[in-house]
Formats: sequence, structure tokens, C-alpha cells
Amino acid sequence: SRKLRHRETENKRAHHNALERKRRDHIKDSFHSLRDSVPSLQGEKASRAQILDKATEYIQYMRRKNHTHQQDIDDLKRQNALLEQQAASEPLSAPTLPLQFYMSISIYTQGPLQP
Repeated sequence: SRKLRHRETENKRAHHNALERKRRDHIKDSFHSLRDSVPSLQGEKASRAQILDKATEYIQYMRRKNHTHQQDIDDLKRQNALLEQQAASEPLSAPTLPLQFYMSISIYTQGPLQP
């Protein structure tokens, strides 16, 4: 019975050690995945603290970039709405369009359009 309890204790310890090793391996793999997701760290050796610092910097950078892109989208939507409103209120004739329009549209045609 004493041997049986000792064996049970050893089995519990071995099981606990296996679970702990699995947990550590998962954390290690997660840090490697995070490191490889940060452009400035790809293929580099880095400590966990460095990985977290660079990942935080990258997330902040991407948030700023997304914010800028969203502002650009909003600006373009406003411009589009204004142009649609202008087009609906008065039909545009060729001479009233700015030269820039003809130049930009000419990239879609075989040659420049004549105003």
C-alpha cells in the first residue's frame, strides 16, 4: 500500500510534468508565431520581452495606418457623394470638365481625348 501510494504520486508528478512541458511548448510556439508576424523580427533571434515590445510597436503602427486609410476612404466617399450630387443637379458638358479629368481618363483609352 505504501508502494502503491508512492507509485500514484510518481504518476501524478509525471502527468503534471508532461502537462507543464506541453504548456511551455505552446507558449514557446506562440512567441515564435508572434515573432514571425512582426516584419522587423522575421527570421531574427529575439527575447520574449523584445518580441512583445516590437509586436506592440507594430500594432500601434498598423492602427495609425488603418486610421489614415479610413480617413482617406471617408474623404473619397465625401468627394464621390459631392460629384454624384453635382452630376444629378446639372449635366456636365465636355468643356466644363477640368483638363485634369481628360488627362486622367486618357490612361484608359488609346490616346488623349480632345476637350
